Amino acid sequence: VSAGDRGQLLERDGRLLARVDAIDPRVLSPEDRFVRELLRYHLRRHIQDVRLRPEVSPYLQDPRLLPPMQRFPQPAYAEDLWAGGYSPLTELNADARAEAYDTLLRRYTTADVRGTVVHDAALTAVRQSREAMRHALSSLGYAGSLDQFLTADFRSGQYRTRAGDVERRATLWLRRIADLVPTLFSQTPPPPLPPVQVIDGGLPIAMYRPATDDGQPAVLIIDRTFWPTPTVLPLVLHEGLPGHHLQHHYGGRPPLPSAAAYLESDRHGTGFREGWAFYAESLATELGLALTPADEFGIGYLRLLREVRAATDTGVHLHGWSTSRARDYMREMLQAPPQATDFELSRIRVPGAGAVYFVGRQAITNLRERAESRAGAAFDLRAFHDWLLTGGSLPLVILEERFEACLRSSACAFTKGSTTR
Repeated sequence: VSAGDRGQLLERDGRLLARVDAIDPRVLSPEDRFVRELLRYHLRRHIQDVRLRPEVSPYLQDPRLLPPMQRFPQPAYAEDLWAGGYSPLTELNADARAEAYDTLLRRYTTADVRGTVVHDAALTAVRQSREAMRHALSSLGYAGSLDQFLTADFRSGQYRTRAGDVERRATLWLRRIADLVPTLFSQTPPPPLPPVQVIDGGLPIAMYRPATDDGQPAVLIIDRTFWPTPTVLPLVLHEGLPGHHLQHHYGGRPPLPSAAAYLESDRHGTGFREGWAFYAESLATELGLALTPADEFGIGYLRLLREVRAATDTGVHLHGWSTSRARDYMREMLQAPPQATDFELSRIRVPGAGAVYFVGRQAITNLRERAESRAGAAFDLRAFHDWLLTGGSLPLVILEERFEACLRSSACAFTKGSTTR
């Protein structure tokens, strides 16, 4: 658009945003408050897009950066991601590339973050996670290096999953966690447990499929041929309880006035949903689960996987890594089979999409730390978790505003005995 048209759009959107901001949320129903927050999110995002420099805008809809429309995407080998082996964003100069990437990062994570910050944080997290996993090897009775263990032992021998093993282990973990959910969440009873469906695709597939309107029950899906036994627990924590299954039951579908409004919520709630499920993997000890050293190592490996994914996403699209370099980095950090590395590369085809888990968890962890600091010894983790889940899958920038408003309210203290929701 021309500079004049851009000015008119900004003026129009500014007036609309001012009108929405002027509506007192205290006089609205819960459904209308939710829609007001979504309207504010969309208007502010559109204002940001209108302000973009002209050479950046076309890259936000570049078909080379669109994901394959498949339920279970096949591995996309590094050479086949983009012609020439580099992200299309590298065609822009450094400033325009940063602007384009930051815009897409905000769009997919729904957080107000910058790519350079995410990249540095992810690289630091990768180093810290690998160091913690190295120290954990002694508890496993292993004298070799971390890379030797990941390459030769992690997916073989006693840690290799066998027929029926994943389903049995995952079901047992779900039952144990269900009994302990009330220790960290005050809403009871927990939802009925989903069955575990095991597939043999040879890819890192693990997902939660919620119950459908036509009567299909919720199900937890895990690829047996890829995930070794130490990773079953973090997969259950992430996809099942207290991850996606609990999230969907308590806060995944807040009452909304129309299906269209819910679709908008779902479309822009990925940062919160995946951030929550990734955060849920860290709650094993606080739930009171008895963990073996292998369980703790498995939790660390899945954490490392998401951190490597975020570092690679930002490296490829923001810092100009070739896909060959990205593949080498993933292999070096994860020591995963080639097909798993290529599958992970397919997940960073859309700039910012590979950072969703990492950014979402960081956002939720930051809110918890601030709530703990504010409440001190009286901090009530159950009240905090209830507040998070019952708010629905909001964009992370809206969640941050909701948190700030909560702190300003005398009825929102996250303290023992509070009724925070």
